[in-house]
Amino acid sequence: MKHVIATILLCLPWLSYGMINRKDFSENQLERIDSIHQICKHTTGVSETLINQMIKGGFPEDLKAKRYSYCLWMVYMEMDDNLDLDVKHMWNFLPHIHKRDVHIYMQCNDEIKKLPGNDLVEKMWQMQKCAQGRVDPEHYLFF
Repeated sequence: MKHVIATILLCLPWLSYGMINRKDFSENQLERIDSIHQICKHTTGVSETLINQMIKGGFPEDLKAKRYSYCLWMVYMEMDDNLDLDVKHMWNFLPHIHKRDVHIYMQCNDEIKKLPGNDLVEKMWQMQKCAQGRVDPEHYLFF
């Protein structure tokens, strides 16, 4: 029994990895998150299985998964084809507990703009991976 409890306690932080804590967001934000999730899921045809892998910090080399991530950034963060991330928009999106992570997202954004090529989907995929690798696992968000 002690082993089961210890295993559960060790796994608890990973159960919420990347998953948004709905109580941290306003009702308007949650409505927008849910709406954009559905729009991007429908538009890209990505499965919930792949989305759940990404919520857990995985990055499946799947075009639908990459397009889904791209869609979230472009639609929710209102990014343009220059991949400019608006720091004020980012600040307003993140709940208070995540505000200290804004600089990480901005650094990752600056880095992907310097990548060669013009494949915006791939660049945003690299940005998502950059953020996931640098943000505290308890603060990593994906929906």
